[in-house]
Amino acid sequence: HPFSVGCIARFSQEKGVDVLVQALQDDPDIDVHLLGRGSEECTLRQLIQEDSERTGVQRFHLWSTVTSIDAFYEKIDLLVLPSRDHDPFGLVVAEAMVRGIPVIVTSCCGIVSEITHGNHALVIPPDDPQALRAGILELRHAHRRDAIAARGMAHARQIFSIDTMVQHYVGLLERSDCTR
Repeated sequence: HPFSVGCIARFSQEKGVDVLVQALQDDPDIDVHLLGRGSEECTLRQLIQEDSERTGVQRFHLWSTVTSIDAFYEKIDLLVLPSRDHDPFGLVVAEAMVRGIPVIVTSCCGIVSEITHGNHALVIPPDDPQALRAGILELRHAHRRDAIAARGMAHARQIFSIDTMVQHYVGLLERSDCTR
């Protein structure tokens, strides 16, 4: 199957989904699955229509809902969260990593405090279609993609496990005034 990139985000200016579309314009060898809804949906549809007319290929797929998030993740080889403004965490990044899907995030995503660029994921500057395109092309190479995916999955399963999160919260409560 063709190389497939996914993005799960609200279709709004701060989420930068349009940056992903711009990064992959005129590249008919990459399928893109966008899952979300929001105020920028019409803009995204216009960019996608223009791309389809130029390339003669319909390779961008917009989803407003899915019956199974697992089925969506199974369609993609790579997850991108191209946020251009402060994104407090980026839960979809953790979800993808736990499933063994490599990720590219921008430095605006809060989850970057928990991952290492080039080891667990690729971290790129926000609002930079060229940097995003370069990261995507880097992870088209199966060897590089598989290495990032494996390290990212092991890391995510360690730091985002329920046991680790419970231990973290217990530690916070023990250090706070809440337990007195």
